[in-house]
Amino acid sequence: MLFALIAATVISTSPVQTSFNFAVHPGSATWTVEPVGAAEDEAHFELTALRIIERGSPDRLIQEIKLKSPEVLYSNNGWVEAEDFDFDGWRDLYVTTVGGSGGLPGLLMRFDPKTGRFLEPFRMHNAAPDFPKRVVHTGWRNGYCCSWEEDVRFIPGQFEPLTLRRMERSRADGPDAPIIETLTERSAKGKMKVVCRMELEDSVEQPVLRMIEGDPKRCLHLREEK
Repeated sequence: MLFALIAATVISTSPVQTSFNFAVHPGSATWTVEPVGAAEDEAHFELTALRIIERGSPDRLIQEIKLKSPEVLYSNNGWVEAEDFDFDGWRDLYVTTVGGSGGLPGLLMRFDPKTGRFLEPFRMHNAAPDFPKRVVHTGWRNGYCCSWEEDVRFIPGQFEPLTLRRMERSRADGPDAPIIETLTERSAKGKMKVVCRMELEDSVEQPVLRMIEGDPKRCLHLREEK
């Protein structure tokens, strides 16, 4: 009997994700995000949906967002934040999921004030809004070999990349292949164009071995800005 009571206690105290309270607009009513899913183990929670509830007497279910595929979260970390990612004055939701050495991926759900609901999740990686520049920084890194960094600006209906910087080694060419850094920018006409492409030395400092494409002065200036 004692063993059964202990087992029941252990099961009942399995880690779960706690809900998160926020307001979609300063001074508005309190809303709550409730995760739907189950504990995977002591450190991870499998998320299958989100329930958005407006607190009141009684509470009102605003929306249930079902994910197309389950996402794994860290059980003991802050799993969601409310921030104005698209700079329209209304807070959006960003759910941080389990990542690897390159950082934390996540799902961004923009709030649409016209409908009073959140839009479909938009996958981003290490998303951080930069309010002075009104862009969202995203990126990923695996040691000093491979990475990408992107600045994203919101326009109605989509997120539009402004700049994209990638450092990568072709897996097909093996571990001794050179590291190639490419910087792409969006032109005034709205098209993404390669500004420069360089071959780098395989080291922490990564000096430039040769220019593959672009203006050498511009390429070196952009590297100094990093």
